[in-house]
Amino acid sequence: MLSRLGVLPHVAELCMNHQETETMRRVYDGHDYTKELNDAWDLAGVHLASLRAGGAQVIPLGSRAA
Repeated sequence: MLSRLGVLPHVAELCMNHQETETMRRVYDGHDYTKELNDAWDLAGVHLASLRAGGAQVIPLGSRAA
């Protein structure tokens, strides 16, 4: 969902509390991404509220063959 909302992949991974796997970023990137995380969660919250209110377009995933 976060990717569909335009959240950068590494920020989405941080939102899910995943360990950074890229050594260069894990070792040398001292930025804590607090603002980006807050923005991502705010965006997700607005999207979920819109879904609950019936104002967002729901894209069906398709049917599965049995």
